[in-house]
Amino acid sequence: MIKSSLEPHVLDRECNVLSEYLTGRNPSDYVLNKYREASARSNLFPDSGKNPFDQFLLNISALHPIAAKLVDAYTSVFFKPSIVRKKCILLLAILESCPIGDEYFDVPESGSKIMLFIKMLWKAEGFFIALTVSIVLLMPLHFFFAMYSKLFHQ
Repeated sequence: MIKSSLEPHVLDRECNVLSEYLTGRNPSDYVLNKYREASARSNLFPDSGKNPFDQFLLNISALHPIAAKLVDAYTSVFFKPSIVRKKCILLLAILESCPIGDEYFDVPESGSKIMLFIKMLWKAEGFFIALTVSIVLLMPLHFFFAMYSKLFHQ
């Protein structure tokens, strides 16, 4: 097995919180192991740890699924190359390809077209609320980290 510079419990916490955010469930042992293995490969995340704001976002996203939702909303608009987004994509790929991946994603929506439309509106509203809250909380920090880097790491 490949050695990771991160402690296993840190990766497990990341995987648990991101999985709960993405699927509403805790990951299986198989998913945890694959996430650890993939995270240990330095070529998947070559910029990891180089950007303090990026590391900050990863750390707070691993605190709680709500924090992960706020970070994901913010990075989807303002910081697309973030490590958090890359790790979410990695976890989605693992979840989709795992032996019970169909339980995570292949559940059809029930109800009429009107109900489907209402569910879509509800999800869109949730995203815009998360984006608004994340802008208020994270944008000042993003500017702070950017200014700090310019001043002290030229």
